[in-house]
Amino acid sequence: MRDGDAILALAEQSTVWRCGLGRFAALQLSRCLDGSDSTASQVLRAGGAVSGFAALKPRVLSGFELTAVAVDGPTFFALVDWAAGSCPGNTALHTSASVAYDVSSGLVQRGFRPYLIQRTMQLRTDAPKLGALPAPYRFADLSEVGLGALMETYVQAWPEDDVDEADAEDSFRESDGLVLACDAAQVAGYAMWERTEDGVGIIHEVAVHPAHRLLGVGTALTTFAVERLRSSTSRIELVVLDDNPAERLYERLGFEVVEDLVFLVAAPPAIQG
Repeated sequence: MRDGDAILALAEQSTVWRCGLGRFAALQLSRCLDGSDSTASQVLRAGGAVSGFAALKPRVLSGFELTAVAVDGPTFFALVDWAAGSCPGNTALHTSASVAYDVSSGLVQRGFRPYLIQRTMQLRTDAPKLGALPAPYRFADLSEVGLGALMETYVQAWPEDDVDEADAEDSFRESDGLVLACDAAQVAGYAMWERTEDGVGIIHEVAVHPAHRLLGVGTALTTFAVERLRSSTSRIELVVLDDNPAERLYERLGFEVVEDLVFLVAAPPAIQG
C-alpha cells in the first residue's frame, strides 16, 4: 500500500487515536498493510495527508477484529462507523484500546461492551534469577512428549476459554520458543515465547495443569523463558489478564505493569454513529 509509510508514521504520534494496537503497533500495522492480516481496509485523508487507517480481519472463532489509527476523535469514529458497516449481517466487531486514553470510553458510548483487561508487564533490568524446577519434574521439548499430551494439559489449564484447538496446535508447532515441564505421568505445564523483529522478547503463555499448581512449576517455567530471552533481546515482556493471580508471581520475579488494554465487543447495529 503506497500510504504505508504515512500510516506507520501516524501510529508513532503520541496524540493519536488508536484501537486494536498494543505495544507493537508497527508490527501489527505492517501485517495489515501487506494484506496478510486483513480482509478489508480504509484510508482517510485530510488536506491531502493521511489522517486515518482502519483494517478488518476475521477472528478464528467468530466475528471480526478492528485495527484503527487516526489523528483525532472524529476521524477515528468515522473509521469505526466504516468498520461497522463493513461487517456482514449481525457479526460481532471486536477491538482493544489502552485504558490510559479516551478511546475506550468513546467506544463504550457508541455501543461497545468491555469484557476483559489484558495487562502487559515488563521485566526490570535488576530482576532476580529464581525458580529451579522442583523434583520430580523435568524440562522437555515438544518432540519428546508429543502434541497430544501437551494439548491435554492446554485444555485443562484454560477450561473457561472459548478457544480453537486447531489454532492452538498450530501455535505450538510454529512457536519460536516452547518448553514443557513434565513428571512421569503427564505434562505439568508449559511456557511459550518469541523474539520480535525489533529485539523484544515476549512471553506469550505460562500455563500449569490444575493438579500441579502451587508447587513452583509456574515459577520455574517463567524463569526458563526469561533466561532464554535475556541474552538476545533488548527487553522482556509478558501479558496477563488483570484478574489472574499469576500477576503476583510475575511481580515477585521482577515484572512491572507498563500497559493495560481493555478488550471490547459490539454487534454492528448497536454502534451509534
